[in-house]
Amino acid sequence: MKTLISGATRGIGKAIAVDLAAKGHQLILLARNKGELKILADELKTSNSTHEYFAIDLTDAAQIRDIPKQLNPKGGIDLLINNLGIYELDQASNLEEQNLKRLLELNLFSAINLTQIMLPLLRKSAPSSIININSVMGITANKDASSYSISKHALKAWNDTLREELRAEQIKVSSIYPGAVNTSSWDNTGANRTTMIQAEDIAKFVGNLIDLGSTCLVEEVSVSPMNFKP
Repeated sequence: MKTLISGATRGIGKAIAVDLAAKGHQLILLARNKGELKILADELKTSNSTHEYFAIDLTDAAQIRDIPKQLNPKGGIDLLINNLGIYELDQASNLEEQNLKRLLELNLFSAINLTQIMLPLLRKSAPSSIININSVMGITANKDASSYSISKHALKAWNDTLREELRAEQIKVSSIYPGAVNTSSWDNTGANRTTMIQAEDIAKFVGNLIDLGSTCLVEEVSVSPMNFKP
């Protein structure tokens, strides 16, 4: 299976890459840092598989348009995982327009643009799948993360409309809404990260979604920590 993962070098994206590589997926890894991408691709390489990687700014639509031209061999892809996301704190009463625009670019438009560019390749491989990694704040807004919550609510709306549009084309669209996950977003916060969801568990769930039969679509799922104690 050929799988493209955005935000692949850290957190949930990296955990998914590790899990799927172990299951034999041929990966296309996207992130900003070329050095980190090369290290990850080398770590995941086996005698039976190598993985492509592209250092890319996913807020730059022109860079995204170049991806299909660079794939080797050219052809379809079976699975697209939109994982890129940036978490920041702010409140609605003092929300800054430029900051909101930046989070919309990172958390929403990166997924939209990447999906639109890759859709011809997903159609070529149908039945195929798109999995969007959202956040619990895409369902319930957090007063201390206003711009982030807005961007994730918008991602949910786009995901839901895309899902219904692509059903007839045998392209599954699923969304995962995790609560607190042990990733670098929590660095220097002092939070108890042992009580959070672990990124590897999200990766396992992604694997379960992929294993379902072609007649079964999990539209969305919320995953929460069992007993998170900040």
